[in-house]
Amino acid sequence: MWGLKFYLDDSGSDDNSALVTCGGPLMSQGQFRGFARRWAAMYRRNQYSGYVMEPPLHMSDFVGSGKYAGLYPEFKRHFFFDVARLINEHKAYSVSIAVSQTDFRTELDEDVRRHLIGAYAFAFFVLIVANQSLTKHLPHGPYRTAYLVDRGFGHQEQLDQAHALTVRFEKAMGGFRYTGALTTDADDGVPALQAADAIAWASRQIELRGKLPEGFEPLNEVLRDDPPSPHVTIPIPRDGIHMLANPILNWISKHGTMPKLTDIVTRDFQGMTVKLKS
Repeated sequence: MWGLKFYLDDSGSDDNSALVTCGGPLMSQGQFRGFARRWAAMYRRNQYSGYVMEPPLHMSDFVGSGKYAGLYPEFKRHFFFDVARLINEHKAYSVSIAVSQTDFRTELDEDVRRHLIGAYAFAFFVLIVANQSLTKHLPHGPYRTAYLVDRGFGHQEQLDQAHALTVRFEKAMGGFRYTGALTTDADDGVPALQAADAIAWASRQIELRGKLPEGFEPLNEVLRDDPPSPHVTIPIPRDGIHMLANPILNWISKHGTMPKLTDIVTRDFQGMTVKLKS
């Protein structure tokens, strides 16, 4: 297995959501090529009376006032059965991190969330730290992993800083370097980012409501934790958010200024973050 890349998207990062998830599939270059080739064909065989189904996949199109929201539940099930099957047949595994925005807002004020780290950036940081452990379980692992993130997030600089901090820790510790490059792209042209949208959305629905809405049940298959292409969901408890908030608030109280992530996140915090999933 070579050329590993995590394709990641968020769900619920808008200010009105109670929960934000960061998630997506890990694929090799070969898996990605096969997935992209079959993605368009999936749309061609899923055409329904009154609806012209065409990529890209955006989960928002299937709910609320989205252009496919009016599809009968049985048509949605048929379509998302195909979506789930293709994702599972081409991913090594998938991960989603869930962070309560309610807890995050309680622990950290708006200035910190806007200028230092928000719930989505924190979820992203936890994901790349957790992947250091997960990739060890792949055949012949561990592997170095690159990250491609949907560029729709409004605070990309927070993701850049979280990624840079992880790379800095790995350099300081020596040994194997787990974390490769971080890049962004529009999900419209990258089918694996559209798969990430489905994974992040479905995981968020499960965490919020305990089940998927009617018509979306086949996406449960993507979130199964059994081999050969397992999924891992890591909900971050309030204590985990407090563990981040406490040094930030102490720094601001002592210095009267906003810290950088490198000022308040230590390797001890990184290790404790990984333990949160167990």
